[in-house]
Amino acid sequence: MEPSTLARDKISQAYLGLWGTGTTQERAKNRIDWLAVNAEGPKILDIGCSEGILPILLGREGNQILGIDVNPEALSYAHELLRKEDETVRNNVLFQQENILAGSDFEEEFDTVIIAEVIEHLFHPHKAVQKAVQRLKPNGHLLLTTPFGYFPDPDHHQTFTLTDVVDMVKQYCVVEHISIVDGYIRIGGQKQDSLKTIADTISIQNILHITEKAAIDAQKSLRANYNESIAIKAEEIQSVNQKNQELNQTNETLRQQTKKQIEEIRKQKEQIQTVQQSLRQETTSKKQIIKKLTDIKNSESWKVGYVTVKAFTQPGKNTLLWLPRLFKILYASLKNIP
Repeated sequence: MEPSTLARDKISQAYLGLWGTGTTQERAKNRIDWLAVNAEGPKILDIGCSEGILPILLGREGNQILGIDVNPEALSYAHELLRKEDETVRNNVLFQQENILAGSDFEEEFDTVIIAEVIEHLFHPHKAVQKAVQRLKPNGHLLLTTPFGYFPDPDHHQTFTLTDVVDMVKQYCVVEHISIVDGYIRIGGQKQDSLKTIADTISIQNILHITEKAAIDAQKSLRANYNESIAIKAEEIQSVNQKNQELNQTNETLRQQTKKQIEEIRKQKEQIQTVQQSLRQETTSKKQIIKKLTDIKNSESWKVGYVTVKAFTQPGKNTLLWLPRLFKILYASLKNIP
């Protein structure tokens, strides 16, 4: 049983430069353009049209295009693109949700049937090729593309060599073109009543040469990707080293600032201790002065002087009491003599 819904790709977005790396966009454009150049109209069927860029390109050339796909989200994007085209193109292009393996609502025949990057998703790819050829007019053309060799993708159920695809296609039509470009097999065939063998059209040596060249191209691509990865890693390492250097410089600056702040705090602490010592000395000095003043105030001479000054500065009662007070002070002083 085939998958009911294939994973959605972003081929239109890649073709329009809206998604993927520069390499991905360039390779997608090369495949789409090859299909568009080799498709012969006026009636064309695109099986697995995905986001619809190929039918729109062919519709601009005046062809009548039917694009079918099982993924409703991809078809929604295709309709969105088609709405931006002029009326002539909109009339030339029709998108439908169809599964050609499960039967379809159309029985018409086409001048060209395209089945691009579809068969690798299927458990029984030969059935899809057979159905595609059945939709061709006599002498109609089949265009097929699929990844060459190992292509890791969770939605892929097949891995094809060039011989695999040629042997499959030649059961239903005459193989007219084979090539491998950018890691994708490209096959062109024609529907004829009496099928020729592969040896009649394409030699084994030619298949071997194409496969060997594709293998070398794959090696070059792997080497380029490897070198690019190494370069990226080197840049990342350089960036990390630079950041570490910047961090070390920042740490050294912070260390110097911290050292300077500690020295300033030490000096401030010394200043505070000096001020505290000065305050303690000043307090001790004031206490000594107060004690001396207190001792003076409590001395007999102070008392004598005090009553004498008071007697003469405030005459009257103080003058009359001066002499008794003086004798009292002197008497008290004599009593304290041992």
